[in-house]
Amino acid sequence: MFVFARAVTYATLFIAFDPPRRLVLRGPYRFFYGSAALAGYAVIFLVVTHAFVVAYEEPTLRATFGTDYEGYCARVRRWRPRLGIAVKN
Repeated sequence: MFVFARAVTYATLFIAFDPPRRLVLRGPYRFFYGSAALAGYAVIFLVVTHAFVVAYEEPTLRATFGTDYEGYCARVRRWRPRLGIAVKN
């Protein structure tokens, strides 16, 4: 269910709201393009996504994979990749 909700959210953000190629006089971009409402939506989306990962995904992965996941967490950051570090298998 959560995977479906994420897919719908991403589809809404990246497909349904294709950026305009010219001056917009009508439609949703008239209200949201460069607005505080769009910035607020982005902040809410990021907070909800972060809360889901911390509250559900990480504990589930920790319970499923145990020490392997703990080692993975020690090597990999949550949101930003570490640049220039080779991973040994």
